[in-house]
Amino acid sequence: MLLSLRGISLILMLSGFNDPALAQATAKVTQQWKEKNLVPYHLYEKVLGPPGSGMARLKLPFPMIGAWDKNTQITSITVHRKALPYFEKAFSLLHQRGLTQEASLYGGSFSVRKMRGGDQWTAHSWGVEIDIDPEHNRLSWGPDRFKMDRRVVEAFEEAGFYWRGHLGYDAMSFSLSHESLKEIARKDGISIE
Repeated sequence: MLLSLRGISLILMLSGFNDPALAQATAKVTQQWKEKNLVPYHLYEKVLGPPGSGMARLKLPFPMIGAWDKNTQITSITVHRKALPYFEKAFSLLHQRGLTQEASLYGGSFSVRKMRGGDQWTAHSWGVEIDIDPEHNRLSWGPDRFKMDRRVVEAFEEAGFYWRGHLGYDAMSFSLSHESLKEIARKDGISIE
Protein backbone atom coordinates (compact mmCIF):
# COMPACT_ATOMS: atom_id res chain seq x y z
CA MET A 1 0.00 0.00 0.00
CA LEU A 2 1.33 3.42 -0.97
CA LEU A 3 0.76 6.38 1.32
CA SER A 4 0.63 10.00 0.29
CA LEU A 5 2.98 12.49 1.91
CA ARG A 6 -0.01 13.80 3.85
CA GLY A 7 -0.77 10.26 5.06
CA ILE A 8 2.83 9.71 6.13
CA SER A 9 2.86 13.10 7.88
CA LEU A 10 -0.34 12.22 9.70
CA ILE A 11 1.05 8.86 10.84
CA LEU A 12 4.25 10.51 12.06
CA MET A 13 2.29 13.24 13.80
CA LEU A 14 -0.13 10.85 15.50
CA SER A 15 2.75 8.66 16.62
CA GLY A 16 4.31 11.69 18.29
CA PHE A 17 7.39 11.50 16.07
CA ASN A 18 7.42 15.24 15.42
CA ASP A 19 5.88 17.40 18.14
CA PRO A 20 4.34 15.45 21.03
CA ALA A 21 2.11 18.37 22.06
CA LEU A 22 0.78 18.70 18.52
CA ALA A 23 0.28 14.94 18.19
CA GLN A 24 -1.69 14.87 21.42
CA ALA A 25 -3.84 17.83 20.39
CA THR A 26 -4.69 16.43 16.96
CA ALA A 27 -5.22 12.89 18.23
CA LYS A 28 -8.07 14.09 20.46
CA VAL A 29 -10.51 14.28 17.52
CA THR A 30 -13.10 11.77 18.70
CA GLN A 31 -16.76 11.48 17.76
CA GLN A 32 -17.58 13.39 20.95
CA TRP A 33 -15.13 16.17 19.97
CA LYS A 34 -16.71 16.39 16.50
CA GLU A 35 -20.23 16.67 17.93
CA LYS A 36 -19.13 19.41 20.34
CA ASN A 37 -17.23 21.43 17.75
CA LEU A 38 -18.13 20.79 14.11
CA VAL A 39 -21.21 22.70 12.98
CA PRO A 40 -23.64 21.13 10.49
CA TYR A 41 -23.71 23.86 7.84
CA HIS A 42 -27.51 24.11 7.64
CA LEU A 43 -27.50 25.36 11.24
CA TYR A 44 -25.54 28.50 10.39
CA GLU A 45 -28.42 29.89 8.36
CA LYS A 46 -31.05 28.67 10.82
CA VAL A 47 -29.35 30.41 13.77
CA LEU A 48 -27.54 33.34 12.12
CA GLY A 49 -29.61 34.10 9.02
CA PRO A 50 -28.46 34.27 5.40
CA PRO A 51 -24.72 34.51 4.64
CA GLY A 52 -23.54 38.08 5.00
CA SER A 53 -26.34 39.25 7.27
CA GLY A 54 -26.08 40.45 10.87
CA MET A 55 -22.50 41.70 10.78
CA ALA A 56 -20.87 43.94 13.40
CA ARG A 57 -17.45 45.54 13.87
CA LEU A 58 -15.16 44.36 16.64
CA LYS A 59 -12.57 46.88 17.83
CA LEU A 60 -9.48 44.85 18.61
CA PRO A 61 -7.65 45.32 21.93
CA PHE A 62 -4.36 45.25 20.01
CA PRO A 63 -3.50 45.98 16.38
CA MET A 64 -3.00 43.12 13.95
CA ILE A 65 -1.09 43.12 10.66
CA GLY A 66 -2.65 42.18 7.33
CA ALA A 67 -1.16 38.93 6.04
CA TRP A 68 -1.59 40.20 2.46
CA ASP A 69 0.32 43.43 3.19
CA LYS A 70 2.51 43.70 6.27
CA ASN A 71 2.20 47.50 6.11
CA THR A 72 -1.55 47.27 6.73
CA GLN A 73 -2.57 47.67 10.35
CA ILE A 74 -5.88 46.08 11.37
CA THR A 75 -7.62 47.70 14.36
CA SER A 76 -11.12 46.25 13.86
CA ILE A 77 -12.66 43.26 12.11
CA THR A 78 -16.12 42.29 10.87
CA VAL A 79 -17.83 39.35 12.58
CA HIS A 80 -21.42 38.22 13.12
CA ARG A 81 -23.10 40.28 15.85
CA LYS A 82 -24.23 37.11 17.65
CA ALA A 83 -20.63 35.83 17.67
CA LEU A 84 -19.24 39.17 18.87
CA PRO A 85 -19.04 38.16 22.58
CA TYR A 86 -17.04 35.05 21.67
CA PHE A 87 -14.57 37.05 19.56
CA GLU A 88 -14.32 39.69 22.31
CA LYS A 89 -13.45 37.00 24.85
CA ALA A 90 -10.86 35.37 22.56
CA PHE A 91 -9.07 38.63 21.85
CA SER A 92 -9.29 39.71 25.48
CA LEU A 93 -7.63 36.43 26.53
CA LEU A 94 -4.89 36.84 23.91
CA HIS A 95 -4.23 40.38 25.15
CA GLN A 96 -4.31 39.45 28.86
CA ARG A 97 -1.95 36.53 28.31
CA GLY A 98 0.59 38.55 26.36
CA LEU A 99 -0.02 36.69 23.09
CA THR A 100 -0.48 39.71 20.84
CA GLN A 101 2.67 38.97 18.85
CA GLU A 102 1.76 35.29 18.39
CA ALA A 103 -1.71 36.28 17.11
CA SER A 104 -0.77 39.43 15.20
CA LEU A 105 -0.93 38.22 11.57
CA TYR A 106 -4.54 38.58 10.36
CA GLY A 107 -5.71 36.50 7.42
CA GLY A 108 -9.41 37.42 7.39
CA SER A 109 -12.71 36.86 9.14
CA PHE A 110 -15.89 37.84 7.29
CA SER A 111 -16.00 37.04 3.57
CA VAL A 112 -19.05 35.69 1.74
CA ARG A 113 -17.68 32.87 -0.41
CA LYS A 114 -18.15 29.20 -1.20
CA MET A 115 -15.72 26.49 -0.17
CA ARG A 116 -12.98 25.82 -2.68
CA GLY A 117 -14.29 23.35 -5.22
CA GLY A 118 -17.66 23.11 -3.48
CA ASP A 119 -21.11 24.62 -3.36
CA GLN A 120 -21.41 25.21 0.41
CA TRP A 121 -20.76 28.59 1.99
CA THR A 122 -17.72 28.80 4.26
CA ALA A 123 -18.07 29.69 7.94
CA HIS A 124 -16.40 32.99 6.95
CA SER A 125 -19.64 33.81 5.09
CA TRP A 126 -21.39 34.13 8.45
CA GLY A 127 -18.53 35.95 10.18
CA VAL A 128 -17.91 33.15 12.69
CA GLU A 129 -14.40 32.13 11.60
CA ILE A 130 -11.05 33.90 11.66
CA ASP A 131 -7.71 33.11 10.06
CA ILE A 132 -4.60 33.84 12.12
CA ASP A 133 -1.05 33.59 10.78
CA PRO A 134 -1.87 32.05 7.37
CA GLU A 135 1.74 32.57 6.34
CA HIS A 136 2.90 29.82 8.71
CA ASN A 137 -0.29 27.71 8.79
CA ARG A 138 -1.46 27.23 5.22
CA LEU A 139 -4.74 25.53 4.38
CA SER A 140 -3.13 22.54 2.66
CA TRP A 141 -0.26 22.02 5.09
CA GLY A 142 -0.29 19.01 7.38
CA PRO A 143 0.48 18.88 11.11
CA ASP A 144 4.19 18.42 10.44
CA ARG A 145 4.34 22.05 9.24
CA PHE A 146 1.90 23.82 11.59
CA LYS A 147 3.38 26.77 13.47
CA MET A 148 0.33 27.89 15.46
CA ASP A 149 1.23 28.72 19.04
CA ARG A 150 -0.52 26.27 21.37
CA ARG A 151 -1.42 29.13 23.75
CA VAL A 152 -3.31 30.91 20.96
CA VAL A 153 -5.27 27.70 20.34
CA GLU A 154 -6.07 27.43 24.06
CA ALA A 155 -7.33 31.03 24.23
CA PHE A 156 -9.67 30.58 21.27
CA GLU A 157 -10.94 27.23 22.57
CA GLU A 158 -11.60 28.75 25.98
CA ALA A 159 -13.63 31.49 24.25
CA GLY A 160 -15.89 29.01 22.43
CA PHE A 161 -14.06 28.30 19.18
CA TYR A 162 -12.37 25.21 17.80
CA TRP A 163 -9.08 25.10 15.96
CA ARG A 164 -9.26 23.47 12.52
CA GLY A 165 -5.67 22.31 12.95
CA HIS A 166 -7.07 19.53 15.15
CA LEU A 167 -8.50 18.10 11.92
CA GLY A 168 -5.01 17.86 10.40
CA TYR A 169 -5.26 20.84 8.02
CA ASP A 170 -6.23 24.54 7.89
CA ALA A 171 -4.29 25.41 11.04
CA MET A 172 -4.85 29.14 10.50
CA SER A 173 -8.60 28.86 11.16
CA PHE A 174 -10.59 29.22 14.35
CA SER A 175 -14.34 28.60 13.99
CA LEU A 176 -17.20 29.15 16.40
CA SER A 177 -17.94 25.73 17.91
CA HIS A 178 -21.19 23.80 17.64
CA GLU A 179 -21.63 24.22 21.42
CA SER A 180 -21.32 28.01 21.06
CA LEU A 181 -23.81 28.06 18.18
CA LYS A 182 -26.24 26.00 20.29
CA GLU A 183 -25.79 28.52 23.11
CA ILE A 184 -26.69 31.36 20.72
CA ALA A 185 -29.73 29.41 19.50
CA ARG A 186 -30.92 28.83 23.09
CA LYS A 187 -30.59 32.53 23.92
CA ASP A 188 -32.60 33.40 20.80
CA GLY A 189 -35.23 30.71 21.43
CA ILE A 190 -34.31 28.80 18.26
CA SER A 191 -34.70 25.01 18.37
CA ILE A 192 -31.89 23.18 16.59
CA GLU A 193 -32.15 19.73 18.16
